[in-house]
Amino acid sequence: MEWIDGNTFFGSWPHRKLDVPAEELVRLLAAAGISRALTLCLAAPKLDAIEGNNLTRLACIQHKELVPFAAVDPRKFTMTDAVAHARELGCAAVRLTNEMNGYPLDVSPVEEIVKHCVAQDLTVFVDAVGWGTATTAERLVDRTGARIVLCGVRYFQLSEAIVSMKRSKGLYLEISKLNTPDAIRAAVDAVGADRILFGSGAPFNYAASARAVAEHNRLTQTEIDWIASKTVLSLVSEEYRS
Repeated sequence: MEWIDGNTFFGSWPHRKLDVPAEELVRLLAAAGISRALTLCLAAPKLDAIEGNNLTRLACIQHKELVPFAAVDPRKFTMTDAVAHARELGCAAVRLTNEMNGYPLDVSPVEEIVKHCVAQDLTVFVDAVGWGTATTAERLVDRTGARIVLCGVRYFQLSEAIVSMKRSKGLYLEISKLNTPDAIRAAVDAVGADRILFGSGAPFNYAASARAVAEHNRLTQTEIDWIASKTVLSLVSEEYRS
């Protein structure tokens, strides 16, 4: 069984005194038994999305274990061109860094990005920041037909996420901050393992701990298979699905 991490970063982040190059991320993931990971260079939220995307793509060429996200910044006038650029770069999905950059999701530029991602057949990953993110994402899916992954949902947000996921089939749940097995079990019972994917949030969080929580619970082997890799593989660009 393969474990694929659906939520990682590399590079430096001054707010956490963090500096993890791509090769160190690969080492940390391998130590946790994770064979591949979607990732984004932190230069994208810190400096410039296009520059960060180019650095992400370069790192993924150098390290086959890494699969490239593309960041798109709704605060830039060139945001919709950036979606096309993401497709040209061969990125697997689009990552909105709304938590790091402090912008809301219920604004028109975000909806424009999501519409362009639908046109390019790209899944959108967003940060679940506080109460209300899942509802906003649900409305975006309903208006655009997008696939949106809620990253970092916490236990206190789980009820909202489940209700929104039941109402909108294009919503998915990444589990890096659901740090108790009973929460994962509840989510699987509510929406099915094929709507839930493993992620660690590394290097901000410990990859090995995230995998242990996901693996040591009352899930069936089939459910674990979906969470470990099958769900995320169904969401990335076709060239990364094997």
